Amino acid sequence: MQLLTKLFLIVMTSMIISCGDNASSEQAAKAEQSINLISYKVLNRSEMSTFKVSYDIEVPLVNNKLPTEEQLGAISNHLISKEATHDKSFVLFYLPRMKIGHGAYASAHHAPTMQVKVMDFSLIDYSEYHHFIPEIVKALSN
Repeated sequence: MQLLTKLFLIVMTSMIISCGDNASSEQAAKAEQSINLISYKVLNRSEMSTFKVSYDIEVPLVNNKLPTEEQLGAISNHLISKEATHDKSFVLFYLPRMKIGHGAYASAHHAPTMQVKVMDFSLIDYSEYHHFIPEIVKALSN
């Protein structure tokens, strides 16, 4: 009898959790529809059970401009919406020729809502991107 009760509770809990996923998936789909995804390449994906999933993504310049937070957020939502439920999800964005592990251009964190942070200072090590660095960051590096 106890085994049957435990099984019932496990099934009910997973059904409740999956119902919550539909709402976040619908929000991600709406965000995707509102903006066309720019091209991207998955460089790395790692997962720790249901605790965390993380991606390293390469994104190109868009019309000779840095990708916007909105464009990066759309990619992040697109990737995470296809995942099973994780407590936390992280997406690191790199521009072409940036090295993984040496500072990403931007990050998106889903814990549980998404936040995108652009880290202009990471471009300091890449001369091909210096003209994009805001003046205040240039002053800090001197």
